[in-house]
Amino acid sequence: MLCLNFIILLLLEVGQCIQGCFSSVQYSIGKLIVLTVLQRIVSITDLPVYVKHVSTVLLGLLVLHDWLPRSGLVVPFLAGICFFLMLCTCGYRYKGFTITAASITSIILLQQFISSSDFLAIRGILMVLAMKISSLAFDFNRSAQLPDLLAFSAYLLSPASLIFGPFHCFRDFQKTFERRTLKEELLSFVSGIGILFVAFCMLIYSSCLTTFLSQAYLFGDYFVAQSFRTSHYFVSFLSEGLMSLSGVRIPVTSPVPVELPRSLVDVVVAWNIPMHRYLHSYVYVKFAHLGGAASIFASFAISSVLHGFNFQISSVLLSLGFICYFESKLRNRISKRFSMCVRARPCKDCDHKRGPKCWQSILVNMLFFIHSVYQLVYLGAPFDGEGASEGYNMHHTISTWRRHYFAAHWIGFVIALLSFCF
Repeated sequence: MLCLNFIILLLLEVGQCIQGCFSSVQYSIGKLIVLTVLQRIVSITDLPVYVKHVSTVLLGLLVLHDWLPRSGLVVPFLAGICFFLMLCTCGYRYKGFTITAASITSIILLQQFISSSDFLAIRGILMVLAMKISSLAFDFNRSAQLPDLLAFSAYLLSPASLIFGPFHCFRDFQKTFERRTLKEELLSFVSGIGILFVAFCMLIYSSCLTTFLSQAYLFGDYFVAQSFRTSHYFVSFLSEGLMSLSGVRIPVTSPVPVELPRSLVDVVVAWNIPMHRYLHSYVYVKFAHLGGAASIFASFAISSVLHGFNFQISSVLLSLGFICYFESKLRNRISKRFSMCVRARPCKDCDHKRGPKCWQSILVNMLFFIHSVYQLVYLGAPFDGEGASEGYNMHHTISTWRRHYFAAHWIGFVIALLSFCF
């Protein structure tokens, strides 16, 4: 009887939590979905392209009016300045780097002049806009021609990707104006609705179920970190669903490689696929001539500053970059020395003497799997919701990691040392 009462109370609490989740997002998310569908309807008509661009800009401004705090209305102005700089640097060899630096500087300066809560409300928007502007500058690096102001504005202000992303290049945006068959349109719409359903399931799990599970002492930090990850999956699937409704399918995240990682490299790639592509194409490749370590550090450093100056996010990303690099280096050396299939990414055509089903390979891969899961717990534990509205401070991050005796960082240093020994 006692057990039954507990289950009933638990179900009631979860039910109230679910109701609260939907009531908090139904208006804002619902309106965003409606505006995205409206944008798609206009895009597939026979109207002139400039009319479609104007409608996209107007719908985007309507979205900004709903989502931005008053101090955030400077965002379109900053985007305009970046476009003006692109015009001024047409044909300039380093236009991509110049515009990227200007975009990042705008984020950092804006963070200094508005309140922390207002900055957190627009940080995601700023990140996506900065990546779009940066990619456009690199794609048209040596070209004297740029998209006209209307097309540029429509690309930046597209309702489907304005608030939650994902990042997509200008060519992907142009695909939203392509006519398709009725069957393709229906499949895209149904796919979008299905992905949105998955997104809301992630929201329920993140907000309700992990709240109760995290009260367990033994796995408390695991479920705190998982709550943070599933809230990220919610945003990622929401953005993917909106993009599908707008006519373009862009995979945004893959939870399975994150939750069951072969390596931390899998986590980095699958966490945010479009951002990984952006960092690889426009940062890693550009710094590749400096060596692998420098290009990896540059990628994680740029990812860090795109979030603005925040100790917790920066320390997590830079720690992840450091550990990823040396884990991958160590596994490559073990694989080469002992001819074992234990690299950070699985072999496409394995020719190792000890293949993936060999017990030695299974044992080594299992050890790195346990290591990756613990790193996810350790690095995700500070994202427990305390102080999230104002931004996590350094003391909160350090005190959380101190409870673990900074074990994951020590493990990372040991892996770094071992990578030089094999």
